[in-house]
Amino acid sequence: MESNLTKGPILKSLIKLAIPIMASSFLATLYNITDMAWIGLLGSKAVAGVGVGGMFTWLSQGLSSIARMGGQVQVAQCIGRGDKESAHKYAQTAMQLSLYMGLLFAVFSLVFVRQMVGFFNLTDVEAYDAAISYTRIAYGLIVFSFMTMTLTQRCSDRNRYRPVHCYEYYGA
Repeated sequence: MESNLTKGPILKSLIKLAIPIMASSFLATLYNITDMAWIGLLGSKAVAGVGVGGMFTWLSQGLSSIARMGGQVQVAQCIGRGDKESAHKYAQTAMQLSLYMGLLFAVFSLVFVRQMVGFFNLTDVEAYDAAISYTRIAYGLIVFSFMTMTLTQRCSDRNRYRPVHCYEYYGA
């Protein structure tokens, strides 16, 4: 089922486009709040460690935008031309690029974790150890964040919000 967001009432089209994006952002925010609440039970030094590690998560979000936005532009142009086959190829390439960039960022972060955390000059040993531990765990799994952001955008590109349809169309 395809829909054309350029036809019909503009408010309805905007809402239809915005809801999945807002839901994705809401879930990400909810995850971060929950994460900090649980970490807060461990104490202020653990929160400081997570805060330091979280700075690099923001960096990763910027890097993940490369594949997401590049793919978005190409897919949108292909869909506008009615070239679904090329749109499919660009979408798959964006997903592959997200996977590779996520893996590369994870490996880089895990290899250079001490240097990255050392950038903040933490003087408290417990906070430093918490930052190292959090960073190793979070960035060992960061590839999923890269993939999720790109997949969310791909689903919005096609106005396909059901995960099964996204999976079928993009082969991700």
